[in-house]
Amino acid sequence: MPENVPIYQQITAYIKETIEKGIYQKGNIIPSEQELCNQFDTSRMTVRRAINDLVNDGTLYRIQGRGTFVSHFVFRKYLEVLGFSYHMRTLGFQPSSKILSFEIQKPEKNIAEELKILPSDNVFYLSRVRMADLEPIAIENVFLPEKRFPGLDKYSLEENSLYDTLRTYYKTEIFLRHEKINAIVAEGTDANILFSKNKGVVMHTWGVDFDTNMNPIAYADSLYHGTKYTFDIVIK
Repeated sequence: MPENVPIYQQITAYIKETIEKGIYQKGNIIPSEQELCNQFDTSRMTVRRAINDLVNDGTLYRIQGRGTFVSHFVFRKYLEVLGFSYHMRTLGFQPSSKILSFEIQKPEKNIAEELKILPSDNVFYLSRVRMADLEPIAIENVFLPEKRFPGLDKYSLEENSLYDTLRTYYKTEIFLRHEKINAIVAEGTDANILFSKNKGVVMHTWGVDFDTNMNPIAYADSLYHGTKYTFDIVIK
């Protein structure tokens, strides 16, 4: 690398190269700030800037009191309504799903209100574990009005995209999603699915999908693995 390249960029390039070569693999801890200071003969501020850049782009993540680790995947949930399967394929991963539940039920009051249907109306409840190269990334729970999508449960949604199914068989395009996000601690079954342990930090999202006529067509409540998914947001 040319000598005129700033040291913090040399550090980021070095860390990325070691990850690409498999010296540091997903989930591995990287050298401490002090070790990198000694290796590059530079200040802690410079090292911290390099690490912050890699944390911000999703390459690394921090655990307070333990250190900085290599991210499992660098996924970005873009603010485009294209679906999980589409994004995984564009990133070079093979998407798949495991269906936990796919049934007809009565909606809870808040879900009926969001979908602008009656509590007495039926909805399809679809709960899936979403995976990339067979690694669990998210648990998605989706509610869709049965009247709008009759017979939806006859289609295989274990391998196929829900959005593609709605587009192909119901001539429905997702135009807009109003979604909210917060960070929570998942426990019990959800944590065991995503982390293979009793607890884990997840990004909790919930919101409504609208068609091109701004009619609500789906309500989703999902959990995304806290270190395997990045929400990439542009504000203008």
